[in-house]
Amino acid sequence: MELAGLVQVGLWGGNGGSPWDMDNSSVRLVKITIYASNVINSFSFQYHVDGKLHTAGPWGNARETLHEIIFSEGEYLTAMSGTHGPYTSSIADCIRSLKFETNLKTLGPYGEQTQGTPFTVPVSSGRIVGFFGRSGDHLDAIGLYLRPN
Repeated sequence: MELAGLVQVGLWGGNGGSPWDMDNSSVRLVKITIYASNVINSFSFQYHVDGKLHTAGPWGNARETLHEIIFSEGEYLTAMSGTHGPYTSSIADCIRSLKFETNLKTLGPYGEQTQGTPFTVPVSSGRIVGFFGRSGDHLDAIGLYLRPN
């Protein structure tokens, strides 16, 4: 999917679940909601477009520990990292952990950071404004949208 002015980056994780995406060209992230245990169980986010708040998700199952990341005015995502790998005999590859960095602080890790293959996405010119991926019972895969400076 191509959203006006945004650059789509990556897709880390497995092929399980169904694909999902955001509906609009995000200007600014407002909130990320994660449910996590040994994996990322559920993921959703809110973003602004033309002064209106939009919600994308939730994807996966809202169970285990709830984490809400609320961005202050002027705060924006500059990096995302995490791990992906097998979880059970029936889940060959899913997102095991996520960690975010903003221009002000580091958030996470959420989930089990010591398990799986690490990935990292630093953003040197722009900001992370949205996500896409795959999910079933868990967050199977995640990618992101950048808004260049």
